[in-house]
Amino acid sequence: MNHPMPRPLRLDRSGSTLVEFAIIGSLLMVLTFTIVEIGLILCAWGGMQAAATLAARCGAIAATSCTSTAATQTYAMNQASIYLFGSAINTSNVAVLSGQSTCGGLSGKFYYVQITCPAFGNNFIAGQFQNIRLSVSSCYPMA
Repeated sequence: MNHPMPRPLRLDRSGSTLVEFAIIGSLLMVLTFTIVEIGLILCAWGGMQAAATLAARCGAIAATSCTSTAATQTYAMNQASIYLFGSAINTSNVAVLSGQSTCGGLSGKFYYVQITCPAFGNNFIAGQFQNIRLSVSSCYPMA
């Protein structure tokens, strides 16, 4: 019987593409999921900022839905649920101060709203962004 002589493994290049893809592909997947996660965090931050701005304006003009601190907190929570994914914040995450004397270096009488909450509970990359707490604030001049 005449069998062909096998090539030594160090000269065999038939699986090198698969090994290279396994190394580079896993790094690209981690990079892609990290970019998506950062995008979700920035989306949540923007939604919280919009909710804080609307709540500060609502409290400053004393709209019918913001006649008290508790009502303004509820309004901010409802606005955040529009912009965020589900019920990400509750009223305990909303701080409301009426009659602030300064805001962003300006003096006067301002209605101040601050919203703080964790970024997300379930991340694509476990633990990478677990300790991030998003905090936004907004103030609106009072008449």
